[in-house]
Amino acid sequence: MTVGRSDDRLGSAPKPKGAGGLVAALLAVAIALMAPIGTPRAAAQTPVYGLGAMQPSTGHFYVHTMVNYRQFDGDDSTLDRDVRQVSIVTQVAYALLSNVSVNLDIPVVFNHLSASAQATGDSAAGFGDIDLSIKWRVWQHDTGPTDTMRFALIGGLQMPGGTTTYWDSTEEGWNPFFGGVFSIVQGRHGGNASLLWEFDTAGGGNADGGLQYDLSYLYRLAPAVYGEATSHAAWYFVAEINGLYETNGNDQLFLAPGIMYEATWWTLDAGVMIPVYQDLKDRPETEIAFGVGLRLSF
Repeated sequence: MTVGRSDDRLGSAPKPKGAGGLVAALLAVAIALMAPIGTPRAAAQTPVYGLGAMQPSTGHFYVHTMVNYRQFDGDDSTLDRDVRQVSIVTQVAYALLSNVSVNLDIPVVFNHLSASAQATGDSAAGFGDIDLSIKWRVWQHDTGPTDTMRFALIGGLQMPGGTTTYWDSTEEGWNPFFGGVFSIVQGRHGGNASLLWEFDTAGGGNADGGLQYDLSYLYRLAPAVYGEATSHAAWYFVAEINGLYETNGNDQLFLAPGIMYEATWWTLDAGVMIPVYQDLKDRPETEIAFGVGLRLSF
């Protein structure tokens, strides 16, 4: 599942079988180019990898594009070949109403497998699984000009991007998912907590359903007082915990420190995902992952 995060599944590495995501990618680019620029500070205190309850204003977009590098160690599923992965994930959110947005996540992935004693090297590129979802903010309580508490429900569908994996020849199904996210901003502090459950409709292999959970804390480094007349941008420190537990017993937990620079209608963010715990049965473990992203408000 990819809602709000920069990869389609923690630890996965799709191998292309076709261009099933091309139409969705072109649609996302087209609707973004048609929207006017000008929504201020649309993504305040949204984490780098996890989810937030914040949404664009009615009739406007967020577009978050993130370039990620991920390194996997070799195991039986890759014939002892190490995997180096570069992905470009574009996340588009459009607000239908003041409290309802539609979200589309499209990953494009390049994989390189180094040679091992059991197999030769290999490289491939293609679309990963695509997520289409609805975010409905069901509760909001503002305690100040910039202080707020919000809770949103999320439901959607993960669609095959025309890919399979190096370690499983079974294509993933059309998997529905649902969950919720709570966000709070109080002064210089912000936090987010989310849970998402994905159902497995294909059965077996890499399509097992599971629970994605994310916690994040953001601290505004500067300015000390948000909204000053001289303040046109803000710096944030970000700390996240990102986890995924699958019904086949796979379990991963990452600590992700990061940094964020937020201007009026654009934001730069970057983070590193450090493995804390991994117990995987059907794919290699992640050694390190990091990414840099640009978020625009239209």
